[in-house]
Amino acid sequence: MAGSDTSKIHRNSLSNKTPEYYLVNLPTTDSLKTISNQKIMDAMVKVAEVYQNDLNDTKEAKAAYLALAQKYPKNPIAANAYYHLYKISNGKTAAPKRKSIKAFC
Repeated sequence: MAGSDTSKIHRNSLSNKTPEYYLVNLPTTDSLKTISNQKIMDAMVKVAEVYQNDLNDTKEAKAAYLALAQKYPKNPIAANAYYHLYKISNGKTAAPKRKSIKAFC
């Protein structure tokens, strides 16, 4: 954590007109890249969940889950994204059936 604090201080001392200003906090080691990718995956999952659960926008939720699966195809998160795509598609086709069943009860 202390390393990120010094990077922020260093970045604040640079002019935003220099390339170094934008390069100082880029992940350069494998461990930092792994952390960065995990943050990206978490954010992409949250975006998809907001579309699906909060906004009820299945079209955008599908697009977000598909983008996640395509960006990280070898990561287990891809299987999770495909599962959610399946659930969204299955739920959409099953809804009219449930409505018709309730009409006859």
